[in-house]
Amino acid sequence: FTVTALVGGAALENAEIYFNYAKQLTNASGVSAFANVAVDTNVEFTVVKGGYQTYFGSVDVSTNTAVSVEMTAV
Repeated sequence: FTVTALVGGAALENAEIYFNYAKQLTNASGVSAFANVAVDTNVEFTVVKGGYQTYFGSVDVSTNTAVSVEMTAV
């Protein structure tokens, strides 16, 4: 499962991604990848970064699922 955090289409580095009871930070490209994720439906995830509204979402996870999240400044 891969999440890409963006602001105005540009990468958002060091955003915290909470998924499947784990936390990871996005890299310089705004990407965070979680390995060995079981196929499931409606799995919740959260994206947090200071200065931005927290993003709450859910996703149906299958092989190589990827989502992009557009963050909003506060």
